[in-house]
Amino acid sequence: MLSAAVGPFAISAANERRSQDCHVHHAHGEIYVSTSPMRAEYHSLEDSEIHSVVLEHGGVMVFAPGVVHKVTLGGLTIIVEAPALIGDKKISDLSATGNP
Repeated sequence: MLSAAVGPFAISAANERRSQDCHVHHAHGEIYVSTSPMRAEYHSLEDSEIHSVVLEHGGVMVFAPGVVHKVTLGGLTIIVEAPALIGDKKISDLSATGNP
């Protein structure tokens, strides 16, 4: 994913007070890094089966382009988007398939 990234990247920080929308990026990946708990529900646009993962002690979550995801944060989390593209975030629904 990152080896194909062309262009700038963005780094942001969020915590449990910042609600995360369910969304998808069509052209860039997203990496969540935290020492606090994180939970995610996700599915690819090609497969509507919803998966979930819980990192009770934190860790790293990586979402490739085309993966609909919603992450619940338990504390300070660093989020990296590569490459950072304005307008690439599309609000979606975990039950939706195809292009939102």
